[in-house]
Amino acid sequence: MANNYLTPGVYVQEISTLSGSVVEVASAVPAFIGYTKKIRHHGRSLHLVPERISSFKDFEERFGTGAKLCFESIQIKTDGGGKFESVDSVHFTHCFMLYEMVYMYFANGGGECYVVSTGAYEDEDGTPSKYDKQPFLDAIEALDAVDDVTLLVLPEAVLLGESCFSVQQAALAHCARRMNRFAILDLCESSKEDEGSTLLHWRHTPDKDAWRKDCQEFRDRVGILNLSYGAAYTPYVIADIPVSFSYRSIRKHLKDNSNPPQALSMGQLEPSARKTIDALDTALLDRDNLMDAVTEAKNMLMPNKKKEALPRLLSECIEKTCPPWSSENIQKIADMYCSLFTSLLGVNTAIPEVESAEQTHTLSPDMVRHVADQLKAIVGKYAELSADGKEVKALLESATQAISALPVEKFKKLVDEFQELLFSDIYEAINKNITRLSDGLYNNSAVYRAIHSAVQTAARVLPPSAAMAGIYATTDRQRGVWKAPANVSMASVLGLTQTITQTEQETLNADSVSGKSINALRFFPGKGCLVWGARTLDGNNQEWRYIPVRRLFLMVEESMRRASTWAVFEPNDANLWAKVKSMLDNYLLQKWKEGALLGAAPSEAYFVNVGLGSTMTEQDILEGRLLVDVGMAAVRPAEFIILRFMHKMQQS
Repeated sequence: MANNYLTPGVYVQEISTLSGSVVEVASAVPAFIGYTKKIRHHGRSLHLVPERISSFKDFEERFGTGAKLCFESIQIKTDGGGKFESVDSVHFTHCFMLYEMVYMYFANGGGECYVVSTGAYEDEDGTPSKYDKQPFLDAIEALDAVDDVTLLVLPEAVLLGESCFSVQQAALAHCARRMNRFAILDLCESSKEDEGSTLLHWRHTPDKDAWRKDCQEFRDRVGILNLSYGAAYTPYVIADIPVSFSYRSIRKHLKDNSNPPQALSMGQLEPSARKTIDALDTALLDRDNLMDAVTEAKNMLMPNKKKEALPRLLSECIEKTCPPWSSENIQKIADMYCSLFTSLLGVNTAIPEVESAEQTHTLSPDMVRHVADQLKAIVGKYAELSADGKEVKALLESATQAISALPVEKFKKLVDEFQELLFSDIYEAINKNITRLSDGLYNNSAVYRAIHSAVQTAARVLPPSAAMAGIYATTDRQRGVWKAPANVSMASVLGLTQTITQTEQETLNADSVSGKSINALRFFPGKGCLVWGARTLDGNNQEWRYIPVRRLFLMVEESMRRASTWAVFEPNDANLWAKVKSMLDNYLLQKWKEGALLGAAPSEAYFVNVGLGSTMTEQDILEGRLLVDVGMAAVRPAEFIILRFMHKMQQS
């Protein structure tokens, strides 16, 4: 730098003698795309917005929990006499699974990642969201604004049917355009029962022919472009994830395997447990009737409110609609409670509001007696009752007259006790009874245990992409991005939906027609479920056949690109060329020392060329171009270990 020294004195100048350094980018930061429970967090929309999270707890806090299981049918295989043999298949109406997939990612060692929500499980009116490819395409486009992402995972794309392959092609194109990320894809595994359905709908073990057809369809439909920027894995895994459902969830969905299927009941399948089953059905009906009656009571107070917008508690409705506590409001609340208890007790009175009720939700006889006794005891604290309580109708009419005449202060206390009766006494008593009977049915019925176990296994079937993203992250952290994410056990995996033999894997690994490789997940006795493949989709490409080679180049390219931005607009002369060459040389030397590059010496492992007459012409310099040639001899996985044996003849 030129300086004009005008004042006599001593001046100090600092001269930079060291070249810049390359700061390596993270190699395993996935972006998950799919549906979530919540799409708002602290008033901020998360819909189609890449959100960085660092733990599964962080995901739950921002996006909520998993979707509840929604059964279409549970097909039961029976013998000629209608006796239970096994569960043939389980059909789910919806399979939102991003929550479980993120769980599998962190269970397999994943770290920080991004989540892009394509929408909530349900619309505002409670209708389940429909699978649509456009939100997935929009989510992929939204990731253009994020530089940190290095992996792309779209497990729910397999639910899109025919559109699945369009989304996967878009993901590969996105990775190729950005040149700094890699897509992990799942196969859309079909069902033999329902054409166009997926394994995530019909949870059964597919036969070999169906599985081979799925592999071939994937190769036929995923296209031929950008194949080195993605990898695919098969089969699906049976994940060790929490699954929550109850007898109530499945009892109305049991069907036989006839054509068309006919409805079955647990009582038919397990006659010896019919008494327990009937008692459990009665308890479940009591709970449904209680909640339906309370909902109707809320609608009496708030008739203009939509059902989904009603407050959770009856007391909240009263506070919202009847302040202050005037005599007119007291009568309104009294009529509402009279209608509620009339519905629960199954009697008619002369009150107009009660007569106009469209539906009654009467409890079981034992519960009716309990509610009548409690009602008599509570009202009796505040007013005289003309009925003795033996006849429910007379008791209810007497209680109605008594509470309507109460002063404001007593009436408010009475309402508090009614709230306690409904939600603490009755509801908790019913729930305890349901829990007791459900546990008894599970412990004493072999048929119910078999159905419960089969449904639980079915609900745990997931595509493997998220677990693989976690394995990528773990391998990169422990060994480096140049180590193949293969011959590694899968965490939180109980089994696989398909058993792949060595012969069957031959057609997966190398396909002479399409040239596309599909990586296998295999079970080995004594070892468990292992990842047994490390090829990109471009399996016939000598340069980009292996996942670690492709990902190493992506990481190095992105690291060098970011590290070289300081050189933009610098004088394009020999000084700049020397600095750039030194910076990149030092980085590649370190990679060679770490074992990422082949060669006995650095000169055999890589080269960096830059300069006039070497990589640039005078025209390049005039047009403002600085061209740097970088070559690397990346290590490749030892995919085939061949041990050669021969006889050694005796020597004299």
